[in-house]
Amino acid sequence: MPGAGKSYWAEQIAAAFNLNCIDLDDMISVRTGHTINGFFERFGETSFRELEQQTLVQIMEVFPSGTVIACGGGTPCFHDNLAKMKQSGTVVYLDTPMETLMEHLENEAEQRPLLSKEDWPLDMEELLKKRKDIYEQANVVLPAKNLSIGDFTSVLNDSLL
Repeated sequence: MPGAGKSYWAEQIAAAFNLNCIDLDDMISVRTGHTINGFFERFGETSFRELEQQTLVQIMEVFPSGTVIACGGGTPCFHDNLAKMKQSGTVVYLDTPMETLMEHLENEAEQRPLLSKEDWPLDMEELLKKRKDIYEQANVVLPAKNLSIGDFTSVLNDSLL
């Protein structure tokens, strides 16, 4: 979900395990010269999701191992991205309480393309309802409240062996 801390934890995991770290949204922004929000506004969600899948597949081909990819909240929910991600490595879902998501996005909701300015808390609840079943298909579900790098250690040590 937006605000779950995917980018933060990807960087922490990569540093702790001496792995590469790639943020999918950052890669798309660099490739297109647009912010994610700007790309959504100009080209729409369908074009974004197609580009997102292409970029994800290219990253997984170039970095078949030894890389942590911070995906956008919608990445596993479109096309066959989740299946591709699971074939390529360990997928972790950061199960973040709605209150925490709201706190994290309080000052940046307008920068998120799927959140409206006025009703963004309702938008968040709807997004979670739509996506939770997909998220829970991840290889690992970690409760994000009070999460520490140690919570990733046994999960990732097993998958890196």
